[in-house]
Amino acid sequence: MDECTSFEMIDRIIQESLCPVLKADGGDITLIDFSDGVVKIALEKTRVPVTFSNISW
Repeated sequence: MDECTSFEMIDRIIQESLCPVLKADGGDITLIDFSDGVVKIALEKTRVPVTFSNISW
């Protein structure tokens, strides 16, 4: 599989799986680059963050 096809496949997965979830929360994701097995993305948050007081890690 060549780099162009891999880039397009990764972008499609991001757009179909991650983008709707992030957009529902006021954010966005963009695929910037894919080379040598490394995916570079840009995340954007457009809403004011919500503070959670009871987070369990």
